[in-house]
Amino acid sequence: MSAPEKPGPPWRAPPQPGGAPGDPLGRLLEEARAVRPPAPGEMERAWGGAARAMGGGAAPRAAIRRPLGRAGVGSLELSPDAEYRIEAEHAVAAQRIFLSRGTLLAQVDHQSPGAAVMVEAPQLEVVVVGTRFRVTVEPRRSRVEVLEGRVRAGHPGGTSVLVAAGEAVASDDPRLEATVPAKRTVAPLLSGERVAVPACGAASAIDERRTCYRAGAAGSGLAAQNALFALAQLDRDEAKDPRAALASFQEYEQRFPHGTFAPEAALGELEALLQLGQLEQALAAAHGFLEGNPTDARQDRVKLIEAQLRQEKQDLRVALELYRDLSRVARYPDVLEEALYERGVCEAALGDGATARATFAAYQSRFPQGPHAGDVAARLHP
Repeated sequence: MSAPEKPGPPWRAPPQPGGAPGDPLGRLLEEARAVRPPAPGEMERAWGGAARAMGGGAAPRAAIRRPLGRAGVGSLELSPDAEYRIEAEHAVAAQRIFLSRGTLLAQVDHQSPGAAVMVEAPQLEVVVVGTRFRVTVEPRRSRVEVLEGRVRAGHPGGTSVLVAAGEAVASDDPRLEATVPAKRTVAPLLSGERVAVPACGAASAIDERRTCYRAGAAGSGLAAQNALFALAQLDRDEAKDPRAALASFQEYEQRFPHGTFAPEAALGELEALLQLGQLEQALAAAHGFLEGNPTDARQDRVKLIEAQLRQEKQDLRVALELYRDLSRVARYPDVLEEALYERGVCEAALGDGATARATFAAYQSRFPQGPHAGDVAARLHP
């Protein structure tokens, strides 16, 4: 099960199709059509202003000039100290520009909605379909200044705002809130049907059955396995005592490592650790199950839990690889749905906004009524 969706920030208009009045992207497209190309020498004058704003001398070193995109969708000027990378065409964006240092001055011709140019700087993402703007990476923040038209700026994967001509916004602007991942839920593990212990059939109260199961577990062979596993299930399902259940599951694994219920005991241990909030031990238990039971049909569910735990620990790159693997091979629809959504969340948190949008678009196509559909729509149409 997934956590309830949270309402979006109050300044986010609800997504509406086709550039309706409540659609910021639709308004942005309309306004971008009126953007004029820069007059000769205008880019140089704008760059000189940027250099003076950064404390540069009257005659700064030569800027880096280059066209934008193979089809010539605009032009870029970058400060001599700029560190940047430009990616080729992507499923969602015609161009993605990663700026890690310096200043970028861009003039972007009008683009179709599916080919918006994006600039990603530390803690700031700028999406534009046609305008002129300047992005500067400062020591503790990134900043975008719009010279003409409008852009949408915000934290990668988080909230964003529209920035109009003559306005600027920085990554530390209080209107920009980083996305807080919803508390993740544990996928059902199906850790075994209830085990019957005929010798304890006459016992009815929990304490009576516990005493009987413990006596049976003291023996050996399959009868002892059944009694010990039944004791763990009793404490987990009826007594609601995860600590006692954990002790019994671990005892089973130690005494009967190749027993009939060994995989179920490992899953029971994992469930109990999660209930007790012992996440480090749960992560080790999940990894141990995956390595020790490579053909078990519940591999996908345990791998999802491992990915969720990695994500909770902010080990996002490892979590992302697990989610990507699951989103390709998961056999259960609920696991695939959760993995695809969390894959997009991790991609956004790691600053790969364009890939995250492609993943969220895939989620929206595959699971239009999924439990995360509302959040996905807000991310795709902020």
